[in-house]
Amino acid sequence: MKTGQFVCLLFCLGYVSAQVFKFGSCPNVPVQSDFDLDRYYGTWYEFERYFFIAESLLKCSSATYSSKPDGTIQVVNSGVNFITGRDSSVTGTASVDPKFNNTAKLTVGFGGFSNGPYWVLKTDYDQYVIVFSCTNILFGRAHTEIMWILTRERTGITEEMKNDLHRYIRQVGLDPSKLSPTQQTNCS
Repeated sequence: MKTGQFVCLLFCLGYVSAQVFKFGSCPNVPVQSDFDLDRYYGTWYEFERYFFIAESLLKCSSATYSSKPDGTIQVVNSGVNFITGRDSSVTGTASVDPKFNNTAKLTVGFGGFSNGPYWVLKTDYDQYVIVFSCTNILFGRAHTEIMWILTRERTGITEEMKNDLHRYIRQVGLDPSKLSPTQQTNCS
């Protein structure tokens, strides 16, 4: 490996250290068929997630989705900084990704950051959702993955349901072992 390539690789690894880094292109994973955005709206609580630097100091994380008059989706991500105890939130916009003919494949952006993929892999709308985001980097030679399991109740889901979701994640070729629980206790 040439010095320039090595420096580029180190830079990219530093940039993506906030997600799961893998070589190769993003996997082609199935998303929820017949996704119903109206049933998806409302508040979801983060149950488990891959490490994501933007959320690394947060507990009590939640996301609230609502319809905007222009047809896009307002996204409000909230949490509590576990060091300071202060509430933290960021508002963004999501929309169905026009590159795909599937309403379960969305893009979401927050402020000055570029829009990223937000794919709903599986949901029952009432208890859980598995969300996946993958971005190709290094000209498709590597990618970063982020995954969340969100629940309608702050208390989460049963161990049996969690195990079923982890089985599903493995079945579609992804890795549930990188998921970590989100603290949802002592929330305001």
